[in-house]
Amino acid sequence: KQVNGAGIEIFTIGVSSDTAPGTKVYDLLHSCASAPENHFYVTDKDSVDKAFDAITNKVLKLRLTN
Repeated sequence: KQVNGAGIEIFTIGVSSDTAPGTKVYDLLHSCASAPENHFYVTDKDSVDKAFDAITNKVLKLRLTN
């Protein structure tokens, strides 16, 4: 968490059953993200697309406001 306060956003994406909610890997990825909404668990192409769309929108919003 050394980047806290530095204006750096960290996004994490879990892509296998080993990263599903309730697993240690999920908890680790979730805690590495700079905000709860910056962590995504994806299970198929549609959820991958939604995760990257959400990340893109947040990055664009950050870029426009900073």
